[in-house]
Order: sequence, then C-alpha cells, then structure tokens
Amino acid sequence: MAPESLLDTYGTERHPVGERVLRNTRAQVALMRPGPQVAALREVLKETLEIPAAKRHFIAMGNGADIDYAPDAAHPLVGRFAPLPLVSEDGRPILVACSEEVRDVVNGRVRTVEADSGPSFLMRPDGYVAWAASDEDPAGLTEALRLVAGSDWASV
Repeated sequence: MAPESLLDTYGTERHPVGERVLRNTRAQVALMRPGPQVAALREVLKETLEIPAAKRHFIAMGNGADIDYAPDAAHPLVGRFAPLPLVSEDGRPILVACSEEVRDVVNGRVRTVEADSGPSFLMRPDGYVAWAASDEDPAGLTEALRLVAGSDWASV
C-alpha cells in the first residue's frame, strides 16, 4: 500500500492540471459560440489540426498523456505516465527493469516486471513514473521507493 505521505503531493501535482482542464474547457465552450469571428477561429483550428505535430499535441492534451509532474527530472520518463499498460491493483509500486542489477535493489520486495529492452522505471500506484534510468544504473531508486512506498519500503 502506498504511504499517506504520497497523498501530500496530490495538491501540488493536480492543481495545475485542474487549472489546465478548466482553461481547455473554457476554450471549447468559446468555440461553440455562434458568429463569424468564432467560425473563422474554428477554420484556423481545423487547418492547424491537419499538422501532424499539432494533432498529436491536441490528442495528448485531451487524454492527459502530456501531463508531466517532474519537468526538470534527470530522465524524461520521470513524472510522466508509464509507457506500458501496467495496473497496480494492490496500490504498490511496480518496477520494470531489464537488468538484474536494478531488480536486485528491490530484492523482491515490490512487484517487478522483467523487460527485454528500454529504460528501467519505477511506476507509482497511480501509473506515473517515480524513477527511471536508461543506463541501468540503480542510483536514486531507493530514494524513489521511499517516496512511493514509505520510509520503511522494505515492508511493502
């Protein structure tokens, strides 16, 4: 089970996301208004969505895949939604790792998934990445485990 201290990060992380959802909802409502100015704006937006990168941006924004809780993290996966469809049914973190060296850090105390390739990462119970490493260096993994599993993460 995730520690109560993990809940302390909820307001800091989710408040900006909520503000963004509200802004996007207001923009969508504004686009539904009648009138020549809004019709022109809809046409410009329609043209913009024909650009593949713009289309990907709007799709990611609409489904929340672009949320980044740690934009300044050392690894680009940290703070982002896990790149694999994993579900933490018991509220525990999940470690995905290619190397035995990384899996040995947790010593079987959290659920692990062996991967064939890609970076190793620790997924929080909510599906976001708390730690990641492309070079299979487990530095920082223990600290991330303490954050997502509590100070005594060995009891998970």
